[in-house]
Amino acid sequence: MYLKKREREFKVTIRFASKTDIVHLTQFLRRLQPDCPYETIQVLDVALRATPAEMYTVAGRSFFSPNLGAPGPLGGGIEYWRGFYQSLRPTQMGLSLNIDVSSRAFYEPILVTEFVSKHFKLNFSRQLSDQDRLK
Repeated sequence: MYLKKREREFKVTIRFASKTDIVHLTQFLRRLQPDCPYETIQVLDVALRATPAEMYTVAGRSFFSPNLGAPGPLGGGIEYWRGFYQSLRPTQMGLSLNIDVSSRAFYEPILVTEFVSKHFKLNFSRQLSDQDRLK
């Protein structure tokens, strides 16, 4: 049975949110301005994250890839990938790029049918029973 999808119309509004002030950041770093321009630092942080976000798998504020170190098996079709966390931080000596190594669990990058066959011992040459489908 074919269900017709109805078209929906969305109204999108784009508006100016704010303007960052690099001069304010420069004055802060020279200790001429007492308050930290966190909004400007956030903009720079987003810009620094753009390239890694295109190259790696993003999870939270971290980047992961099997190319950053050999993945390790955790069992049950799950493996860990190495990655890194990155953030730009104001310090007493200026701006610091904070990079920490991390690891995170991911499912094996294989086809779903291969995953199910391998980890649930199901055979797709026959129709699945209700019990197999629940698994």
